[in-house]
Amino acid sequence: MPEAATERQLRFGPYVAERELGRGAHGVVYLARHQDRPDARVALKVVENRGNLDKLLLEPEILSKLRHPGIVALEDYFLDGDRLIVALEFIAGEDLKAYAARRGTLPPSEVREFLRQMAAALAHAHAAGVLHRDIKLTNILVAEQAGQPPRFVLTDFGISRIAEGIQVAKHAGGTYLFMAPEQLRGRPEKQSDLWALGVVAYVLLTGRQPFQGGTVAELSQAVQFTVPPPPASIAPSATDEELERLLYGLLEKQVTARTPSADELLKQLGGSAFANAAAITASPAAAITFDERTRTQIARHWRWFWVSAALLTGLYGLVPQLLVLSGAFLFYRGQSATLAVRQWLFSLAGLALMGAGTLVSLVWPYVILFGMAAVGAPGDLAVITLIAMTLLAVVCGLTFPYLAFYHFGQAHRLEREINLRRAVTGSTLAPSEFLALLRGFLDQQTEDVRLHQRYVEALLAHGHPDEAAVEARLLLENDPYDFTASLQLAQAYFDLRLYRLCQKVCDEYLAVAGYSFEFADLKQQCVQT
Repeated sequence: MPEAATERQLRFGPYVAERELGRGAHGVVYLARHQDRPDARVALKVVENRGNLDKLLLEPEILSKLRHPGIVALEDYFLDGDRLIVALEFIAGEDLKAYAARRGTLPPSEVREFLRQMAAALAHAHAAGVLHRDIKLTNILVAEQAGQPPRFVLTDFGISRIAEGIQVAKHAGGTYLFMAPEQLRGRPEKQSDLWALGVVAYVLLTGRQPFQGGTVAELSQAVQFTVPPPPASIAPSATDEELERLLYGLLEKQVTARTPSADELLKQLGGSAFANAAAITASPAAAITFDERTRTQIARHWRWFWVSAALLTGLYGLVPQLLVLSGAFLFYRGQSATLAVRQWLFSLAGLALMGAGTLVSLVWPYVILFGMAAVGAPGDLAVITLIAMTLLAVVCGLTFPYLAFYHFGQAHRLEREINLRRAVTGSTLAPSEFLALLRGFLDQQTEDVRLHQRYVEALLAHGHPDEAAVEARLLLENDPYDFTASLQLAQAYFDLRLYRLCQKVCDEYLAVAGYSFEFADLKQQCVQT
């Protein structure tokens, strides 16, 4: 081939291509230099126009909105005949898949740094209204730096979308192994990127995918209903309970239960990314486990609850208040006891103490006045004391109820977190043991809707659609419009081959919601079957 023709082939506008870096379904990427700036190298992406120019221009349009060290930078773009030329920042490194294959499973400290950098990048993209939708190992580049943590860079925004309002068409996109449940059903959102990030981090820690299936249908079923085993059960070097908790937060099936935002993930990881080498070499393990720290926090919240509750009415009513609270505690223990004898004993003792506290509270002011008179206190002093104690009671009554409610709520939230964590890590048990564990937690916390939904998920995952249908209907008795419970009931009917009932549930929900990809797809499957 003539030299001039070769030169024309490797020249794109003002850029001269030096060598090919990679080739994919959408085009070729070259290492190139600008003819006026020969010292500046770029990754030149050459994409053929296949008839949809607007779609072709989507990636550079999106990248032009973003400027962050964790996102590949857009240098230039233009049309060259029927081709789109995109000049991107050149990252001297390899993609994360090749990096992980060379390094093997990564230590928890490095996975934390990876998550920190990617959380910062996603926070920037999401703030600009951009969803990536295809986060996976091959779309993340790694640039190793001497004496510094590796720099992880998110690239390939080819199927990204600007965040929309209500969608009227399915936009799944992405790669199935990394897609969140809602993205599989055609409704990706910002937290779908966080799910994919969780899947990538799980692979880096363990060397295997968290959700697996021989077919797309089996993979979808695993994503919808199964819980991946704890990373430490696959790779002992991945033992880091804090990191494990973060991963399971990213892999929550329900968007409402998942880590709410990239900003929140960054906060949970301890702050800004791209800090220094200490972030990656620091020891990840604390002296005590996450569960032990949580139990310490629970004990502290309970102590503050009882102090706040005891001071609820100030010194004016301290004695009767303690009697009433002690009675309430015994009554609560009686209601949660499993033996009938204990139920009766604790409940009766609790009612007796609460009654005694109420009676004492009625005569308490007279007891105070009588005591002061008995020691010969002046009448004016008694009145002043009574007024001061009344004011104290008012102040305490306006302050301590909120403190008591706050600490009570925090204690229950942390107890629930421990139970959910045990339920998740219990997925390494035999199915019958795992379901029994979840059932036990549910019996202790019957009001916990999220735990109940997780139990229904587990029933569906382990082949008990009949029991799942019963539990889902119980959830719907409390909230007839609960999205998750309705979908679980419809799925249970579908697994039981009760297609007419499944279609009926879908129709009832669609009549209220107007439209939902999840129910529309399931209804279509029922009709086709």
